[in-house]
Amino acid sequence: MGDIHEDIVEISSKATKEKMLLKQLNDIKHFIDTTKLEFKVREREEEDDFYVLDKNEEFITILDDNMVQVTNILANRYVTKVKSKAKTIQKNLKTISDVFDEWINCQKLWLHLEPIFQAPDIKQNKTL
Repeated sequence: MGDIHEDIVEISSKATKEKMLLKQLNDIKHFIDTTKLEFKVREREEEDDFYVLDKNEEFITILDDNMVQVTNILANRYVTKVKSKAKTIQKNLKTISDVFDEWINCQKLWLHLEPIFQAPDIKQNKTL
């Protein structure tokens, strides 16, 4: 009778921990599906306004936290049943992070170069 009780406790414990991992993954997936980045409008004197990806520190913090959380989930011994979902979410978070980083880098370069392209002599050559 004792062996059955121990088996039930072990199976119950394992199922509970797997359920917790699945909930964590679902919360992270919800973040991926619902988070919106904020843009701000930069006004120019002569031309149309343009959009710049605003500082999104909260987004970056949550993204980093989620990446760490998924790494911890993948290291958990109860991950077996949700491992493929965890790897997919990890891949999606990495892609989001890479795209965001590239976007910010490109934007920084453009904002640095934009005054050069706004110079009168360059503007005049652009119209030719």
